Amino acid sequence: SKRLEKTIWAAYAELAYELTDQLTVTAGARYSHEKQKGYSDLYSGGDLVPSPFNPGVFKKFTPRVTARYAITSTSNIYASWSNGFKSGLVNSDNLFTPPVRPEELTAYEIGYKGRVLDGVNVSLAAFHYDFKNIQVQRFVAPATVYQNAASARLNGVDFDASLELAPELNLTLGAVYLDAKYKSYPEAGVFVPVPGGGNANVNADVSGRRLIRAPKFTGNVGLNYTVDTSAGEIGAFTSLYYNDGSSLEASG
Repeated sequence: SKRLEKTIWAAYAELAYELTDQLTVTAGARYSHEKQKGYSDLYSGGDLVPSPFNPGVFKKFTPRVTARYAITSTSNIYASWSNGFKSGLVNSDNLFTPPVRPEELTAYEIGYKGRVLDGVNVSLAAFHYDFKNIQVQRFVAPATVYQNAASARLNGVDFDASLELAPELNLTLGAVYLDAKYKSYPEAGVFVPVPGGGNANVNADVSGRRLIRAPKFTGNVGLNYTVDTSAGEIGAFTSLYYNDGSSLEASG
């Protein structure tokens, strides 16, 4: 068995300032602090043993700035810059593996949100993400461990729309185009066939390859019908989702 103990606290503040009647700038920041202790009986024959890396302490200051310009009372354009943080991890599966460093993200986004016609709402955004110290799971016999694998970048466009076809009938549409690649991943854990059957877990340089679980295109359409009756609201919903496929392994 294993056990991971966490003590987490955070502080957050945000300030919005109207530069003009149409232009608003919002600035915010969060400070996160996390302490972890890992325990495992994998090598002790039953007794929980503390990790020699206890306690793992992970902390980060993550700011965010957004500028929003109101084109009309029901539509606006915006631009944002922000930092994201995913805490590190003390490995409780393998106590002798050093703690995983925090995963960090720098995100840039521009977009539009608003009502373009009566009953028609549209959101359109373009974004660029820079990842550092991506956390991945890897099998290292006899246990599964987490490690820092790579840096990566994502570029994409996200579109959403809703159309009121009738007072009771609403149509939703969505699509995402994503170009996601590892900038550096020199020691990815991949499986290769071995003579006689089975697979071996080996290292491979997959820098420049597409991220796992990141389809290039996804789309969805949904139709929602609701009607009020004397017995209450009755509704029906149908949807269709599509993606063009993705790999579960970095070498795929």
